[in-house]
Amino acid sequence: GHIKVTDFGLSKQIRRRDETSLTFCGSPEYLPPEMLFGQEHSRAVDFYTLGCLLYELMVGFPPFHCADKKHLYKRIMHGTVSFPSSIDAEAQDLIIWLLSKDPECRPKEFSEIKQHAFFTNVHWGRIAKKEAIPPWIPDLYSCHVAKRYMQMSLNQVFYKNTYFK
Repeated sequence: GHIKVTDFGLSKQIRRRDETSLTFCGSPEYLPPEMLFGQEHSRAVDFYTLGCLLYELMVGFPPFHCADKKHLYKRIMHGTVSFPSSIDAEAQDLIIWLLSKDPECRPKEFSEIKQHAFFTNVHWGRIAKKEAIPPWIPDLYSCHVAKRYMQMSLNQVFYKNTYFK
């Protein structure tokens, strides 16, 4: 299948590259530093959020996760992201770029991200046409981890998982 990432209404639309906002909105673990500092922010917040999403998809939890919101925000504003050894150098480089504390150091356009070495073997035209064949399709019913999570309630998954303590 083909996924579509949505914001579930927790956003403010910024259309022009030079447009900024002071609106504070979004999920706590995905908020960029400039928003937490109360600074004007641009579309660069979307690329920061993409970095958080990619990290979570690869590692299993957000880059600065902490149960205490105050400590979470300190980590976002001042912390450095760390990676398990299973994450390759190209993926780390992409995520570090997207999670730059300085929004001016993040990509300006999605076309820049598509040129990153992490996406070398990605055929963007096929993806746009929904013709891409995924390199791996998980068998959710043979994977012991997936079976474990399918038997748990959402409350157990998000609040009792050891990653979230």
